[in-house]
Amino acid sequence: MNLKRKLSIALIVAMLFSISLPVSAAENVAMNGIIVSTDTVTLSENLSTTVTAALPAGFDASALTCMVMNPNVVTVTPLGAVGNVASFQFTYTGDGMTTAVIAYTGNEAVCAAINVTCAKLVMEIPKHLGKNHDNYCEMVDYTFEDYHFPWADYQDYKYTLKFTYKCTSYEDEDFSKWGCFGYFYDAAGNVIGKVHLYSSGVSVGRVYHDECNVPYNAVRFKLEGWN
Repeated sequence: MNLKRKLSIALIVAMLFSISLPVSAAENVAMNGIIVSTDTVTLSENLSTTVTAALPAGFDASALTCMVMNPNVVTVTPLGAVGNVASFQFTYTGDGMTTAVIAYTGNEAVCAAINVTCAKLVMEIPKHLGKNHDNYCEMVDYTFEDYHFPWADYQDYKYTLKFTYKCTSYEDEDFSKWGCFGYFYDAAGNVIGKVHLYSSGVSVGRVYHDECNVPYNAVRFKLEGWN
Protein backbone atom coordinates (compact mmCIF):
# COMPACT_ATOMS: atom_id res chain seq x y z
CA MET A 1 0.00 0.00 0.00
CA ASN A 2 1.55 3.34 -1.02
CA LEU A 3 2.00 6.26 1.37
CA LYS A 4 -0.76 8.37 -0.20
CA ARG A 5 -3.33 5.59 0.29
CA LYS A 6 -2.08 4.95 3.83
CA LEU A 7 -2.45 8.61 4.70
CA SER A 8 -5.93 8.75 3.15
CA ILE A 9 -7.00 5.77 5.29
CA ALA A 10 -5.30 7.32 8.31
CA LEU A 11 -7.22 10.54 7.77
CA ILE A 12 -10.51 8.63 7.89
CA VAL A 13 -9.38 6.76 11.00
CA ALA A 14 -8.37 10.09 12.52
CA MET A 15 -11.85 11.47 12.10
CA LEU A 16 -13.39 8.43 13.75
CA PHE A 17 -10.96 7.89 16.62
CA SER A 18 -9.72 11.24 17.89
CA ILE A 19 -7.33 11.04 20.83
CA SER A 20 -7.72 13.95 23.20
CA LEU A 21 -4.36 15.31 24.33
CA PRO A 22 -3.53 18.30 26.53
CA VAL A 23 -3.27 21.51 24.52
CA SER A 24 -0.26 23.63 25.41
CA ALA A 25 -1.61 26.86 23.90
CA ALA A 26 -4.99 28.19 22.85
CA GLU A 27 -4.14 28.11 19.15
CA ASN A 28 -2.80 24.54 19.27
CA VAL A 29 -4.94 21.62 18.14
CA ALA A 30 -4.65 18.01 19.36
CA MET A 31 -5.42 15.28 16.85
CA ASN A 32 -4.77 11.54 17.06
CA GLY A 33 -1.54 11.63 19.04
CA ILE A 34 -0.15 14.83 17.48
CA ILE A 35 -0.48 18.43 18.64
CA VAL A 36 -0.17 20.92 15.77
CA SER A 37 0.26 24.67 16.13
CA THR A 38 -2.75 25.18 13.85
CA ASP A 39 -5.16 23.11 11.78
CA THR A 40 -5.84 25.93 9.30
CA VAL A 41 -3.32 27.71 7.07
CA THR A 42 -4.25 30.68 4.86
CA LEU A 43 -1.59 32.06 2.54
CA SER A 44 -1.49 34.79 -0.05
CA GLU A 45 0.92 35.04 -2.94
CA ASN A 46 4.67 34.75 -2.19
CA LEU A 47 4.10 34.06 1.52
CA SER A 48 5.00 31.11 3.73
CA THR A 49 4.34 30.08 7.32
CA THR A 50 5.66 27.50 9.78
CA VAL A 51 3.57 24.77 11.36
CA THR A 52 4.93 22.79 14.33
CA ALA A 53 3.86 19.27 15.24
CA ALA A 54 4.50 17.71 18.65
CA LEU A 55 4.40 14.05 19.66
CA PRO A 56 4.02 12.90 23.27
CA ALA A 57 7.18 13.28 25.37
CA GLY A 58 9.77 10.62 24.64
CA PHE A 59 8.86 10.15 20.97
CA ASP A 60 11.19 11.15 18.13
CA ALA A 61 9.59 13.81 15.92
CA SER A 62 12.08 13.15 13.11
CA ALA A 63 9.73 10.27 12.20
CA LEU A 64 7.02 12.79 11.26
CA THR A 65 6.39 13.36 7.56
CA CYS A 66 4.00 15.68 5.73
CA MET A 67 2.15 14.97 2.49
CA VAL A 68 0.07 17.48 0.52
CA MET A 69 -2.95 16.27 -1.40
CA ASN A 70 -2.52 19.01 -4.05
CA PRO A 71 1.05 20.35 -4.36
CA ASN A 72 -0.15 22.85 -6.98
CA VAL A 73 -1.68 24.83 -4.10
CA VAL A 74 1.02 24.63 -1.43
CA THR A 75 4.44 23.07 -0.96
CA VAL A 76 5.68 21.81 2.40
CA THR A 77 9.35 21.70 3.39
CA PRO A 78 10.60 19.93 6.57
CA LEU A 79 12.62 22.33 8.74
CA GLY A 80 13.93 19.69 11.13
CA ALA A 81 13.02 18.17 14.47
CA VAL A 82 14.19 18.63 18.06
CA GLY A 83 13.07 15.96 20.50
CA ASN A 84 9.35 15.39 20.11
CA VAL A 85 8.68 18.55 18.05
CA ALA A 86 9.07 18.95 14.28
CA SER A 87 8.59 22.03 12.09
CA PHE A 88 7.32 22.31 8.52
CA GLN A 89 7.28 25.33 6.22
CA PHE A 90 4.13 25.83 4.13
CA THR A 91 4.67 27.97 1.02
CA TYR A 92 2.12 29.40 -1.42
CA THR A 93 2.24 27.69 -4.83
CA GLY A 94 -1.08 28.61 -6.46
CA ASP A 95 -4.70 29.53 -5.77
CA GLY A 96 -6.93 26.85 -4.33
CA MET A 97 -7.75 24.71 -1.31
CA THR A 98 -6.14 21.45 -0.21
CA THR A 99 -5.25 19.31 2.80
CA ALA A 100 -1.83 18.51 4.21
CA VAL A 101 -1.43 15.49 6.48
CA ILE A 102 1.35 15.21 9.06
CA ALA A 103 1.80 11.55 9.97
CA TYR A 104 4.07 9.38 12.12
CA THR A 105 6.13 6.95 10.02
CA GLY A 106 5.28 3.39 10.93
CA ASN A 107 1.86 4.24 12.35
CA GLU A 108 0.03 6.57 9.98
CA ALA A 109 -3.08 6.47 12.20
CA VAL A 110 -1.11 8.94 14.34
CA CYS A 111 -1.72 11.95 12.13
CA ALA A 112 -3.04 15.49 11.91
CA ALA A 113 -4.82 17.18 9.01
CA ILE A 114 -4.09 20.82 8.06
CA ASN A 115 -6.66 22.64 5.92
CA VAL A 116 -4.88 24.97 3.49
CA THR A 117 -6.31 27.88 1.51
CA CYS A 118 -4.14 29.85 -0.90
CA ALA A 119 -5.19 32.95 -2.82
CA LYS A 120 -3.62 35.93 -4.53
CA LEU A 121 -4.95 37.98 -1.62
CA VAL A 122 -6.59 36.98 1.62
CA MET A 123 -10.04 38.45 0.98
CA GLU A 124 -12.15 39.52 3.96
CA ILE A 125 -15.60 40.37 2.63
CA PRO A 126 -18.58 40.44 5.02
CA LYS A 127 -22.07 39.47 3.91
CA HIS A 128 -23.42 43.01 4.29
CA LEU A 129 -21.36 45.83 2.80
CA GLY A 130 -21.80 49.39 4.03
CA LYS A 131 -22.57 51.12 7.29
CA ASN A 132 -24.37 54.03 8.99
CA HIS A 133 -27.61 53.65 6.98
CA ASP A 134 -30.04 50.84 6.13
CA ASN A 135 -28.87 50.70 2.51
CA TYR A 136 -26.40 47.94 1.86
CA CYS A 137 -25.00 45.68 -0.84
CA GLU A 138 -23.61 42.17 -1.07
CA MET A 139 -20.60 41.03 -3.09
CA VAL A 140 -21.61 38.96 -6.13
CA ASP A 141 -18.16 38.20 -7.51
CA TYR A 142 -14.61 39.43 -7.78
CA THR A 143 -11.83 38.56 -10.23
CA PHE A 144 -8.14 39.29 -10.62
CA GLU A 145 -6.58 40.38 -13.90
CA ASP A 146 -2.92 41.02 -14.62
CA TYR A 147 -2.04 44.68 -14.35
CA HIS A 148 -0.58 46.16 -17.53
CA PHE A 149 0.94 49.59 -17.86
CA PRO A 150 3.16 50.55 -20.80
CA TRP A 151 5.84 52.34 -18.75
CA ALA A 152 7.96 50.06 -16.55
CA ASP A 153 8.72 52.84 -14.05
CA TYR A 154 5.06 52.83 -13.05
CA GLN A 155 4.67 49.13 -12.32
CA ASP A 156 3.50 49.74 -8.76
CA TYR A 157 0.69 47.20 -8.97
CA LYS A 158 0.50 43.48 -9.65
CA TYR A 159 -3.23 42.98 -10.39
CA THR A 160 -6.44 44.76 -11.22
CA LEU A 161 -9.21 43.65 -8.88
CA LYS A 162 -12.68 43.81 -10.42
CA PHE A 163 -15.84 43.75 -8.30
CA THR A 164 -19.47 42.94 -9.01
CA TYR A 165 -21.87 43.78 -6.17
CA LYS A 166 -25.64 44.11 -5.80
CA CYS A 167 -27.94 46.25 -3.67
CA THR A 168 -29.93 43.96 -1.38
CA SER A 169 -31.48 46.51 1.00
CA TYR A 170 -32.83 50.04 0.40
CA GLU A 171 -34.66 51.03 3.56
CA ASP A 172 -33.44 54.61 4.04
CA GLU A 173 -35.19 56.55 1.27
CA ASP A 174 -33.95 59.85 2.68
CA PHE A 175 -30.41 58.71 1.95
CA SER A 176 -30.32 57.38 -1.63
CA LYS A 177 -26.60 56.68 -1.58
CA TRP A 178 -24.51 53.70 -0.65
CA GLY A 179 -20.80 53.24 -0.13
CA CYS A 180 -18.09 51.33 1.68
CA PHE A 181 -14.31 51.37 1.97
CA GLY A 182 -11.81 48.61 1.37
CA TYR A 183 -8.24 48.47 2.64
CA PHE A 184 -5.11 46.71 1.38
CA TYR A 185 -2.63 45.47 3.99
CA ASP A 186 0.98 44.35 3.74
CA ALA A 187 2.48 41.36 5.59
CA ALA A 188 3.22 43.54 8.63
CA GLY A 189 -0.44 44.58 8.91
CA ASN A 190 0.05 48.13 7.62
CA VAL A 191 -2.61 49.78 5.45
CA ILE A 192 -0.98 50.42 2.07
CA GLY A 193 -4.02 51.24 -0.06
CA LYS A 194 -7.66 52.24 0.12
CA VAL A 195 -10.59 51.90 -2.28
CA HIS A 196 -14.09 53.41 -2.15
CA LEU A 197 -17.04 51.51 -3.64
CA TYR A 198 -19.89 53.98 -4.13
CA SER A 199 -23.29 54.49 -5.76
CA SER A 200 -25.58 57.52 -5.77
CA GLY A 201 -28.56 55.73 -7.31
CA VAL A 202 -29.37 52.84 -4.99
CA SER A 203 -32.20 50.43 -5.83
CA VAL A 204 -32.79 46.87 -4.64
CA GLY A 205 -31.52 44.25 -7.06
CA ARG A 206 -29.39 46.64 -9.08
CA VAL A 207 -25.93 45.31 -9.94
CA TYR A 208 -22.85 47.53 -9.84
CA HIS A 209 -19.29 47.12 -11.14
CA ASP A 210 -16.06 48.67 -9.95
CA GLU A 211 -12.33 47.98 -10.03
CA CYS A 212 -9.08 48.99 -8.37
CA ASN A 213 -5.38 48.21 -8.66
CA VAL A 214 -3.69 45.90 -6.15
CA PRO A 215 -0.37 47.15 -4.69
CA TYR A 216 2.60 44.86 -5.25
CA ASN A 217 3.21 44.10 -1.58
CA ALA A 218 -0.46 43.64 -0.62
CA VAL A 219 -1.29 40.31 1.04
CA ARG A 220 -4.78 41.05 2.43
CA PHE A 221 -7.86 43.02 1.40
CA LYS A 222 -10.67 43.89 3.80
CA LEU A 223 -14.03 45.50 3.03
CA GLU A 224 -16.03 47.22 5.74
CA GLY A 225 -19.46 45.94 6.59
CA TRP A 226 -21.94 45.16 9.32
CA ASN A 227 -23.98 42.12 10.40
